[in-house]
Amino acid sequence: PVTGNRQHEPRNPKPETAMLTLTQHFPHKRAFITGAASGLGKALSLHLAKDGWTIGIGDVNPDGLKNTHQEIEQVGGKAISFHLDVSDKEAYKKVAAEFLKLIGGIDLLVNNAGVGDGGSFEEYPLENWEWMVRINQMSVVYG
Repeated sequence: PVTGNRQHEPRNPKPETAMLTLTQHFPHKRAFITGAASGLGKALSLHLAKDGWTIGIGDVNPDGLKNTHQEIEQVGGKAISFHLDVSDKEAYKKVAAEFLKLIGGIDLLVNNAGVGDGGSFEEYPLENWEWMVRINQMSVVYG
């Protein structure tokens, strides 16, 4: 709101301020983000990259992953890309071990990968339910 000629600052911090605060808590700046090829995962990756983070990015979309990797590098971060199906427990375990070996630790994990689907409950195939549960729920456990 504006009172006279004076503007009041909003109470919520700007995203850039929130990221700077996160960086202050984690000076090594090492993150791993799933679902990083698009959407929220990509946006979070780019915000961290602007503050100089090293970011492991995982996704099943190779083209999107390549684009996110390039954009992270363009804005000042370091990207390490992994083709990762988060519903595959053994693949997730292997990628996590490789990332930790390369970077020496992790400060932030964002289990962001997720899927959505829909249909009539009575007619919805069990295989689709299992697919969604593996990605949206079990992958968080695997991470």
